[in-house]
Amino acid sequence: MVRGSPLRVRAAGYEDGVPIGWLVLDGLDDAPSSDRGPVDVGDEPVDIGTAIVETALARDALLYVAEDEDGVLGAGRVGARELVRSRHVGDLAVLVHPRARRRGVGRALMEALVGGAEASRRFEKLAVRIAADDEALRRTVMGSGAWRLERLEIGALARGERRIDVEVMGLSVRR
Repeated sequence: MVRGSPLRVRAAGYEDGVPIGWLVLDGLDDAPSSDRGPVDVGDEPVDIGTAIVETALARDALLYVAEDEDGVLGAGRVGARELVRSRHVGDLAVLVHPRARRRGVGRALMEALVGGAEASRRFEKLAVRIAADDEALRRTVMGSGAWRLERLEIGALARGERRIDVEVMGLSVRR
C-alpha cells in the first residue's frame, strides 16, 4: 500500500477468491490470533480463497475486503455461530497482509464489519478472539473503546508445544 493511495473496503464476491487465497498464504503464518495455521489451509490460493468465499456466502456471513490500487490488502468476516441458541452472536476475524500492517487497514475492516453487522440487524453481539501476544489486534479492537473483555481462555491456542491464552472480547451491536 502506497501512502496516500485510497483505501476502499467493500463486500467480497467470487472474484476475490484468488486474492483472498494469496492473502491467507502470505499473512496467516504471522497472524497470532488465528486458530488456523498454514498446514490447515493448504497451499493453493485458488482453493483457499474459493473455499472462504463460498463458505461465507453459503452461511450468509459478512465478508469484506480492503483494497487499494495494488489489490487486496486485507479481509474480514463476521459469521453467525452455528448453534441455534448462539446465532445472535457474530464471530469476527480480520487478516491484513504483512506489507499493509500498521497503516489502518485492520481498523478500516473492523469499522466496516461492525457497521455491516449493525445494518444487517442479524446480530446482537460480536465476538473477537485475541491471542495474549497479539498486540496489533488488541490495539485495533481496543481503539474503539466499545469492546469489553468477556472471558479469558487459558491455554486455548496451541503453537507447537506452547499454549497461549486467548481473550474473547465482545461488542453489543443492537442498540
